[in-house]
Amino acid sequence: MTRPAHLPAVVMTTSVHLFSSTSFTPRLYPADRRATVRLGSRDVDVTLYADRADLARLRDLLAEVVDQLDAASGPTAA
Repeated sequence: MTRPAHLPAVVMTTSVHLFSSTSFTPRLYPADRRATVRLGSRDVDVTLYADRADLARLRDLLAEVVDQLDAASGPTAA
């Protein structure tokens, strides 16, 4: 996704720790081929905004990281 010109160019770091109780709430925008995924709850959350290509890139990266982690530490229950 290309940053629209009307948005400021800000650099920010956010850390999110995922737990079994962390909720994931997707919202689709099919006409724009993009989606948002909210991680967290009403009180504290982070929302990821991405188009389809970047979501696929993130999916592939996460799958690769899981494979690398399994190879490094041995398979575990899903």
